[in-house]
Amino acid sequence: MSPERVIAYIDGYNLYFGLLDARLRTSRWLDLRSLCETLLKPRQQLELVRYFTTRVRNNPDTAKRQAVYIDALRTLGGVGSTSACSCRRRLPAESAAHSGARTKRSKLM
Repeated sequence: MSPERVIAYIDGYNLYFGLLDARLRTSRWLDLRSLCETLLKPRQQLELVRYFTTRVRNNPDTAKRQAVYIDALRTLGGVGSTSACSCRRRLPAESAAHSGARTKRSKLM
């Protein structure tokens, strides 16, 4: 019987803020492929890791650090594709709903 092939999809935005919320600041430069491989069940084979996030636009220093991280993911390998997009602006109703503290995020596992 051949192994089950797995593709991992990573939501970079929620991963980043989840690590911050958990006070795991030193874990922000994760080897994403190795992380995904530790989550595999027996008889599973990791085929591809895809990383998705939104581009930081309102803070030049943060945007630069984000670009360096995305470039590192692409350069070092292990991540088959990265996708960074610019999100649309929030509508007024959405802005009001999201004002104040960050919403509580569900745990990854």
